[in-house]
Amino acid sequence: MKEILDNILKSFNTKREGYSSRKLTAFAIVIMVIVTHIKWLTLGNLTQLEMVLSIDYAFIAALFGMTTYHSLKTNGGKDEEQPKVEPPVASSGDTQSVVVDNPDENNG
Repeated sequence: MKEILDNILKSFNTKREGYSSRKLTAFAIVIMVIVTHIKWLTLGNLTQLEMVLSIDYAFIAALFGMTTYHSLKTNGGKDEEQPKVEPPVASSGDTQSVVVDNPDENNG
């Protein structure tokens, strides 16, 4: 328990120690949303259900948008998850040859 509290308190520093402040903020917001939804559901008045679900959807879409923007900003639009494909390298035991057309050789 002491380690968890220490990491929570360290996450408010500007150093890399502790938990991520983004994760702490997201956790706090999710807890508040859950409590608000539970309180609203216990009232039994579901006339505003469409509005509540629309707000939830908008909030989730905004969070995904912020994550995508951050990823594009830090990675420069490069997708790190796609594997890089390298051309095959012919070994000395291969009997097949690779022919590459070079348009510059044909024009000269």
